[in-house]
Amino acid sequence: MTGVAILGAGDIANVHIEAYKKLSGRCRIVALADIFLQKAQEKKEKYGLDCDVVEDYKELVDREDIDLVSVCLPPSALCCLDLI
Repeated sequence: MTGVAILGAGDIANVHIEAYKKLSGRCRIVALADIFLQKAQEKKEKYGLDCDVVEDYKELVDREDIDLVSVCLPPSALCCLDLI
């Protein structure tokens, strides 16, 4: 089972979450991250996800249960990511 983390809880995250839910036999959303923690929590509740919610995506970097990351951030925020 592929563990998925989603960075960003804005509108585009809805599309990603719905797609991953359709692939529930192959992957599972294990974490949502957003600088606005409440937005991520609301997304978790809206979709009935059983996942962790964090404010800082760096908390997810060393997790062994995350195999894939969906970056659902506005283009202006991409330059600020430091994933490596």
